Amino acid sequence: MTIRKVLEEEEIDVRGMNGAEIAKKLGITRQAVSQTIKRGLSKMYDAFKKENKTGPFETAVSLAVGLEVGDEEYNKFFKLFNPAIRKEIEEDSKHLIRK
Repeated sequence: MTIRKVLEEEEIDVRGMNGAEIAKKLGITRQAVSQTIKRGLSKMYDAFKKENKTGPFETAVSLAVGLEVGDEEYNKFFKLFNPAIRKEIEEDSKHLIRK
């Protein structure tokens, strides 16, 4: 069973919980939670970017806003992206700053 199905069936609200707390609640490893979040975020990033025709930086910011990432959590949020996406976002942000 997938983590998503467990969360839906058990009606578990994970907002405000960290990876270790989610793992304990679900009876899985923190690493499994982290990998699932990273895969899901990458899929959201790709879908949002394609659907909205936005650049990498704007896509990342839009996702952060939509997911209600707090000001103090942006760095952690950014690190959830895989290295290729992080590089894409960084390069795009440099391009935007030069304008």
